[in-house]
Amino acid sequence: MHDAMVAGGTVMTVAMILGVVVLVLWLLLPFAVFGTKPRLERIEFELQRTNRLLERLVARLEGGEPRAPGEAGEPKTPDV
Repeated sequence: MHDAMVAGGTVMTVAMILGVVVLVLWLLLPFAVFGTKPRLERIEFELQRTNRLLERLVARLEGGEPRAPGEAGEPKTPDV
């Protein structure tokens, strides 16, 4: 009987600790999401820039005229 009570108390303690951890994470997660939009915009800008550079490289390798940097309609650097 004593062993069952000790095991039950241990299980309850672990469950309570896990519950508190989940609660803290649940409360803090929305604040972590706020910083992702500027980072995603910067990644998008860099991806577009990389794609333009690759297009120019392919055009040069195929013997075509590489486009001037301003010709491609480059987006402005995002205000982050």
